[in-house]
Amino acid sequence: MGSGGKLRFGNIDRTSGLTDRGFDTDNAFLAVEIDGDKMYFNAIATDGSIVDSGIIERRVRVRKP
Repeated sequence: MGSGGKLRFGNIDRTSGLTDRGFDTDNAFLAVEIDGDKMYFNAIATDGSIVDSGIIERRVRVRKP
């Protein structure tokens, strides 16, 4: 997820199949916390509202013999 900037209003192509959701009405920043094998993130707008959030888990590496 990119952050730290602002898209022009209406500049998200929601028909492309690549964008599930978007936020183009304000600036935002990304707050991240890593705890063990999980990364928690929140995209926060300038008014303090959370516009996106999630958890990404580290994948287990499989070593080939």
